[in-house]
Amino acid sequence: MKHINSKYIFQIIFSFINQKRKLKISKYNKILQNKLDLNINFYKKFSGRYIIYDGKGIGKEYNNDLLLFEGEYLNGERTKGKEYDFYGNVIFDGEFLNGQRTKGKEFNRILASKGESLNLKRREFIVFFKFEGEFSNGKRKNGKEYDKNGKVIYEGDYLDGEKWNGKGKKYEDDNFIFEGEFLNGKQWNGIGKEYYIFDKVSFEGEYKNGKKWNGKGYDIDGNISYELKEGKGLVKQYYCDGILSYEGEYLNGEKNGYAKEYFERGDLAFEGEYKNGKKWNGKGYDNKNNVIYELNDGKGIFKIYDYYRDMIYFEGEYINGEINGKGKKYFYGNLRFEGEFFKRQKIRGKEFDSSGKVIFEGEYLNDDGPEAEPFDSINNNIQKNEYLSENRCKGKEYDSNGNLMFEGEYRKGKKYMGKEYINGKIKSMIEYKNYKKWNVIEYDENENILYKLINGNGIIKEYNSETGTIEFEGEYLNGERNGKGKEFDQYGNLIFEGEYLNGERNGIGKEFYPNGALLSEAEYFHGQKNGKGIEYNEYNSLIMVNIINIIIMEI
Repeated sequence: MKHINSKYIFQIIFSFINQKRKLKISKYNKILQNKLDLNINFYKKFSGRYIIYDGKGIGKEYNNDLLLFEGEYLNGERTKGKEYDFYGNVIFDGEFLNGQRTKGKEFNRILASKGESLNLKRREFIVFFKFEGEFSNGKRKNGKEYDKNGKVIYEGDYLDGEKWNGKGKKYEDDNFIFEGEFLNGKQWNGIGKEYYIFDKVSFEGEYKNGKKWNGKGYDIDGNISYELKEGKGLVKQYYCDGILSYEGEYLNGEKNGYAKEYFERGDLAFEGEYKNGKKWNGKGYDNKNNVIYELNDGKGIFKIYDYYRDMIYFEGEYINGEINGKGKKYFYGNLRFEGEFFKRQKIRGKEFDSSGKVIFEGEYLNDDGPEAEPFDSINNNIQKNEYLSENRCKGKEYDSNGNLMFEGEYRKGKKYMGKEYINGKIKSMIEYKNYKKWNVIEYDENENILYKLINGNGIIKEYNSETGTIEFEGEYLNGERNGKGKEFDQYGNLIFEGEYLNGERNGIGKEFYPNGALLSEAEYFHGQKNGKGIEYNEYNSLIMVNIINIIIMEI
């Protein structure tokens, strides 16, 4: 015995322990399946570290290998944990009662552009709170709601989980601007207050059908500046620095009659007549007091002017006191959109990049209006193509050379169904489901069928829409990369070969240098190297072992 190498003794002991562990797990699985009377398909949808047989414990829920929930259970129902979307991102973290949300946080996510992504080999998202508060029957009851930039926009009560209903507070750029009663998401009847920044009251009184009806208005120093009775009065409103922004007549709780509007530095912006809250007759000015538009009986060529940049960012036809007809939107002097508007919303037209090339033409639904700028407040630059497309409904996309890239329909601005092209030639007929490629017929340059993706499953090739070079080739399951696959760089060189799960590198994988030499061989988890690995130089000489040694074990 004394001549036996200790290494072999360790291996024998470890082998014995491992066999006992496997036997224990096997017995556990059989007991669990018999106890809960599970069939094999349901059993695949649930995985847990342990389950106490009275329905209490910690576990995970899956759907077709996609993680939906992980957390605690009691009496067989969720009590606390996290819910996930199809991409593996947390969408809710909190408490449950009878399996439904009662208290917690909802999350929003924005797809980062390639220039902002730290790792281009996986999806990168900017994640913000979407909602934080209490739930009833799984729907929002009371709490805070956030915009896509993570800023609070509302705090208060909800009805059926969606519309602002009841007592609440409204915010703008994280500033508290209104407190009162809401109905179907709008300020409504009852007593309310409006605020400047720093919680200084600008109006306090009664509202009727969402309009100021009886009450008093104040300047920034707290002095009474106007009073309304039955929706009528002479109103003066101020910017947060105390400069007058509006003075004019109110009737029926809105602007009616002669009025003046001012820029933030006190220069005259508009002088004329309002009718039912709309500019009807009058003239608009720039910061040099030049007339830039004129309205007569609710008609004219209307312009929206940026005082600080000294430039127009919208001009178009004005009919019946609203933007109706043809119009153009600009950003820093560059034409970004040209098309048709109806009641302030664009309904069809063309989008342009900063060089003036058409990147989209088609139809829109539920547009944000002419004031919405193509500006990314997160990164302080002109928004990328995906930010400009949120209201697309149907149309065509083009690359920087004017070649058709996509033609079809959109849902919430995302591709839904249509045809994809490379260098102007049809590449695929494609249908999306939950924003994933679901049914695809791929063609070669002679329009012969190369492959088909049916119900999100099959072998697929992905190409760069600009260059036409292959980016990925491999197995798809449920509309995402699942199984074995390969990635290629912009020149068509193999850069990765390995396993995927839910669209990310997961399992064993190899990376390659552009010359084809092996760069690394390692374990991956959620798109990143996690576990044992080996790296090589370009001459296939070993330079590192055990890159990251994180052991992830789940019984």
